[in-house]
Amino acid sequence: MAIAGGASPAPAFPSLRNDTSTSLLRQLAVEPVAWSEIAELCAREPLISWRLLSSLPLDRKQLNRDLRSLLEERLAHLGAEVLRAWLLLDRGGKTEKRSTHHIGHSLLVAELAMHMAIEARYRSPQDAYLAGLWHKLATLQGRSPGPEAQELAQQAMLSARLAARAHPSPPVLDAIQLQGALEEHVEHSHTLVRLLWVALQLTRDDPQQRLETLSRIARLPESTLLALRADVAYLAEDAMQASDAEGETPPVLDTTDLQGTSIDDPWVDAATRACIRAAFGSLGDSQAATRLAAASRLICARSGPKLILEQERNRLVPLLTGELDAQWLEGIELRLDDETSCLALALRTHMPSRYHATRNGPGLSTIDWELDRWLGGTGFVGLPWQSEGRRGVALFEPDHHDDDPRRDQLLIELVAAAVGEILRNRRLAAERLALQETALQRLNTHLRRVRHEVNNPLTIIRSHLDLLRLRYPSDQQLDNDLNVVGSEIERIGQMLKGLNKMDETSTEPGFCDANETLRTLGSICEDALFRAKGVHFELRTASRLPRVAILPSALNQVVLNLLKNASEALSPGNKVFVSTAGPLNVEGKSCVEMRIIDNGPGMPADRLKALFSDAGTDKGGSHEGIGLSIVRDILKQIGGYILCRSNPGAGTAIQLFIPVHN
Repeated sequence: MAIAGGASPAPAFPSLRNDTSTSLLRQLAVEPVAWSEIAELCAREPLISWRLLSSLPLDRKQLNRDLRSLLEERLAHLGAEVLRAWLLLDRGGKTEKRSTHHIGHSLLVAELAMHMAIEARYRSPQDAYLAGLWHKLATLQGRSPGPEAQELAQQAMLSARLAARAHPSPPVLDAIQLQGALEEHVEHSHTLVRLLWVALQLTRDDPQQRLETLSRIARLPESTLLALRADVAYLAEDAMQASDAEGETPPVLDTTDLQGTSIDDPWVDAATRACIRAAFGSLGDSQAATRLAAASRLICARSGPKLILEQERNRLVPLLTGELDAQWLEGIELRLDDETSCLALALRTHMPSRYHATRNGPGLSTIDWELDRWLGGTGFVGLPWQSEGRRGVALFEPDHHDDDPRRDQLLIELVAAAVGEILRNRRLAAERLALQETALQRLNTHLRRVRHEVNNPLTIIRSHLDLLRLRYPSDQQLDNDLNVVGSEIERIGQMLKGLNKMDETSTEPGFCDANETLRTLGSICEDALFRAKGVHFELRTASRLPRVAILPSALNQVVLNLLKNASEALSPGNKVFVSTAGPLNVEGKSCVEMRIIDNGPGMPADRLKALFSDAGTDKGGSHEGIGLSIVRDILKQIGGYILCRSNPGAGTAIQLFIPVHN
């Protein structure tokens, strides 16, 4: 990143304090991980909180949320293994006193700014805390500020640019950048700018000389400012004393190779790679892609991959497309033998390949030029990966720092680990789908056989019904009964046909007349199910009921199941009463009510608890025990309800609420 005024770029990997890294690693070793406690520690560390929020930048909906909850969310998203890899790589040598001083001072400013924001009733004290915590990011990155005003202004500008990677609110960035502005520029600025400026002034040795000015700019009483300074000063007292120890000069941070001692250590290198390989286990595709992007920012200070391609024979095909439309890529022939493409070069040589954006046309490779334009036109780095016996190339944004093969290798490790999990997920999903298709084929074969076998006796029954009509042509009652039986046989036939057509749309109307359904079934069931057993059956239907939003065959199935259950439970002398009512309002829906009430033996408590279970019954014989579960499922599909009340020796009452057809 170029800095105005000729300042050198900040290092990509600022070292974390060794004591902080060690503390976090210890907390990550405890199972289960206490994310809330780790977030509490991270919220007091400028570099750590900034790196975490930069790994998963804030969006507008999150700007007013508590910092600790935001950090906890990101810690959990990154996972313990990614965090361990980061802490191992970014740990410092020894804890520098100057670094400790700056962190303590940042925390003091943050607390002062936040409490002043609360006193001033600023809508987001959290923003004031962030502005104070991050106001020295450039210094903590390793640059040693000088006394000149120009140098301080450059530090403030760089700190604001670094903070911008986390996407805080614009007033936070303004406050950081204007922290060293003149009094006349600050006095009429945004509230957050004024509060941070005053907080910085309060941390100086003797703010009382300017207390009247600070009070005017902060819009707070002088007594409030003094009280706040006294209350929060203890937060950084130890750190301030450590840097002022007599006879010692605080060392300047070495910015030439902050990672050298860490990543060159073979034990640390091995542990880091093991953490990265384990970081993506048991994640779905979307979760793995999100963690890959966040880990790339956290560990390598690079945005996540913009595009991941996989080699298939002599071509490259999209594996993860990010913000690109996969259909766009279908029109580009990405070939491995393309001598001009950086992507093909990366795969052939197994080495990173860089494409530099051009302003004057495609240059050497039109394909690379087109991809770069779609990805933002800033150039890209192609990193080859291998995982699960497959290989490909991932496209990242270009690195604005000097080429560092270690960062490239870390990115390759991250991509391989994430892609490996994604490929495993897709392979397992394909295997599950194949098993499901095989099971479905077996089921369809079985259903075709069942349909064929059941159709034979149905054909015989239909023939006997026709013979009965011919034998007794003048018996009108018999003819009516035969028509009812015939219609039910036809319904069975239609259900059999539908066994192999579960995904086809039904030709039945989506509504019916509840009274008509009950009268038809009542005429069949009164004799066959109740009168023959000596059970009294009574049906009462309300007049002018609206039609209900359920298929006629489905309502038939519901009512027939319930009447059949009632018949099986009742003894001679018992009564069953069926009625309709409505419309009624049930949980905001207009419904028709059906009641089936009997004075039978009722149900035992254990049966009532498992009333709608899909498990079988202990009735024996031909009973399957799934009738009520079928009723529940049918009603659930249409947004209806079923209630059941039963007392041993006092009978059972079932209520159905079926939505009205609009």
